Amino acid sequence: MAEGPNLALYEELAARWPAFDWIASGGVRDRSDVAALARTGVAACVAGTALLEGTLPLEEIAACSRAA
Repeated sequence: MAEGPNLALYEELAARWPAFDWIASGGVRDRSDVAALARTGVAACVAGTALLEGTLPLEEIAACSRAA
């Protein structure tokens, strides 16, 4: 199982280059990871494995979306 996203990396990237819309990829396991990533300042995340494994249902992905 994945260890989760590298929050420190994404926090540093978002702080260092705020003009970029960072997209986090890798390690997203569930909604708590999506929420933690949102707090780092990333614009979006890739959660394909979590969706396929059923640990992040489609309904929760929509609830996490800024556009939803």
